[in-house]
Amino acid sequence: MQLLEQLTGRLFEIRKERNAEENRWRREQTNLQRTLALLDGEKSNYEQRIATLREREGTAGAERAKLAEELTAKRGRLEELDGKVRASATRLLAVHEGLPAPLRQLLAAAAARVRDALSPAGSALSVIDRLRVLNAFSAELDKVLGMPHAVKQVIEVDGQPRREMDVLYLGGALGYWVGAADRQAGLLVHRDGAWTVTRDDGLATQVRAAIQVIQRERPATIIRLPLPAEAGR
Repeated sequence: MQLLEQLTGRLFEIRKERNAEENRWRREQTNLQRTLALLDGEKSNYEQRIATLREREGTAGAERAKLAEELTAKRGRLEELDGKVRASATRLLAVHEGLPAPLRQLLAAAAARVRDALSPAGSALSVIDRLRVLNAFSAELDKVLGMPHAVKQVIEVDGQPRREMDVLYLGGALGYWVGAADRQAGLLVHRDGAWTVTRDDGLATQVRAAIQVIQRERPATIIRLPLPAEAGR
């Protein structure tokens, strides 16, 4: 469905900075998954071999010590990789925290599972299980950021009392809002860790139409909405 002119290019431009860490994580996660699975399997194999050697005579002591040393090294590598998984999880949670409240709510359950996996209680999880939780959260985050969302949100405009507006979010860094009577409209832009509300009442008709398309209240069509730098021209 073609909703906005040049939507793909615009979303890429707006989301580029905010998704840098997520994109880096996505490039690494396949290799990391394989490495973790291999090391976890090797760890189990070493532990089984050590258990067998302990049942033998003392002549096996040197070999048992060598295997124990290898196992310690593997455990150290797993701890190192676990640190990378935790660091990636922290960065993705930071992306989640920077989203507008309605989008954060869509991801609340997945984010809670990640926080649980990072908590002391989650230390019982294997590195691979923790990675699976993070992979699931990454996929859900990517899905939310890749789709337009029409929501109700209370915002403050020009110092006036906060009122509920209809908002169309594109990704996690740009939104278009319109008042209930279609007399006020504008943009919501995320820059430098904060959201800025700007007013451009001339956008009311386009924003309302775009929201109606998203909500399937009117046929799909191309609707032109400006980037922040274009607004007010």
